[in-house]
Amino acid sequence: MGLALSAMSAFFWSNRDVVLSASGGSADEIAQTSEIKAIEATVVDAAQLQAQFEAIEQRKIAEEKARLAAIAKAEAEKKAAQEEAKRQAEAAKQAKIEAQKAKEEALAAERQAQAERAKNEKIAQEKKAAEQKAQAIAKEKAQLEAKQKVEAEARQKAEKEAKAKAEKEAKAKAEEEAKRKAEQAKKQAEAEAKKKAEEEAKKKAEAEAKKKAEEKRKAEEAAAKKLAELDQPSLGDTLNSLNDGAEKAKADALKNFIGAFGNKMKSRWKLLPNVPNNIKVELFVRFAPNGQLTEVRVTRSSGNYSADAAAVETAYASAPAPMPRNQEAAQLLVKEGAIIVFTP
Repeated sequence: MGLALSAMSAFFWSNRDVVLSASGGSADEIAQTSEIKAIEATVVDAAQLQAQFEAIEQRKIAEEKARLAAIAKAEAEKKAAQEEAKRQAEAAKQAKIEAQKAKEEALAAERQAQAERAKNEKIAQEKKAAEQKAQAIAKEKAQLEAKQKVEAEARQKAEKEAKAKAEKEAKAKAEEEAKRKAEQAKKQAEAEAKKKAEEEAKKKAEAEAKKKAEEKRKAEEAAAKKLAELDQPSLGDTLNSLNDGAEKAKADALKNFIGAFGNKMKSRWKLLPNVPNNIKVELFVRFAPNGQLTEVRVTRSSGNYSADAAAVETAYASAPAPMPRNQEAAQLLVKEGAIIVFTP
């Protein structure tokens, strides 16, 4: 037994440093050491010692397990801390990445916004330019349309004036044609009347000539009878005197007739626009025995066609005229006609 106790004492003493080293010199270890010393000092039996030894062993194992558990826990906590630190680092890194990404996205969004603004500004400028161009085109179109309208109105006015002028000229031409035809018909009627009048005048003239010849014969016989009592040389003078008196009577009759017809024309003259009153036109006139005009023509113009035509028309309007009683003068107007210088 003593041997067992010595062995156990040696065991305890040999393992004291190990126990103290493992426990790190704690109060428990010191207590163990004291307890072991007490056990060495006490005499116990082997069973009690064995039980104590096993209790110590169990406690040592428990302590070891606790130590290992503490170590494992510390390791686990350290690992957890490391993992948490790693997680936090990863989170920080991810947060930084996301922050960078957000920053880049913000920059990209800003660039896109700037590009969009630039695009919108460009579109607005292009729209404004297009509107200005459209306004310029519209203005130019309006000016062109206004010009075309003025030109169209001027053209329509010119066409209207030209049409009115053409219608007026056509009307004047138609009136002139109608007048010409009327004059032609009148001339034809007058020619027929003249022919008839000439035939009647011829018959009348023949009868008158026959009568005058008879009267002349009788007068000559009477004169011859009367002159028989006079000297022969005075017969020629008497005949010349008789001839001079007849010509004067005829000339006076013509002068009076032309003057009276000219005054009648003046009374029928109508003032014409753009025709002066101081015109002077020379007309040839020929009459029928009944005083109607059979021919009127201009032998010397006034220089104004309208005035000349108006003078001819006034001459026709002034007929018929009372023929001279002097037969020779009347025959002269019928056969040869006369010249009238007409001034209104």
